[in-house]
Amino acid sequence: MAFSLSALFELGWMESSGREGELRTDGIYEYTRNPQSVGFITFIVGTILAVNSSKLAVHGFLTALVYILFPFAEEPWLREHYGDEYEEYCEQTPRFVTGESMKRLLCE
Repeated sequence: MAFSLSALFELGWMESSGREGELRTDGIYEYTRNPQSVGFITFIVGTILAVNSSKLAVHGFLTALVYILFPFAEEPWLREHYGDEYEEYCEQTPRFVTGESMKRLLCE
């Protein structure tokens, strides 16, 4: 949830709802291109582990799958709108998180 709230705070509600603005690559966006998805998936996994319910695990898996697939639907628009700037950002920043991006986040 912290990733998600941080992303909404830094980006702003209007820009995160599909309205145009400048490409944000600072703050939490230095570590992942999709902090909202990372936050919600982390929350889902934590809830499943805490509750220990097979029904919740199935529902959580399906919900997490939506958050995993969502960036693939969004990225064509971002590529079209921001062009080379977005391509460069993609080369430097993982779609979700990697060990390297988490290490940078925790060590800074």
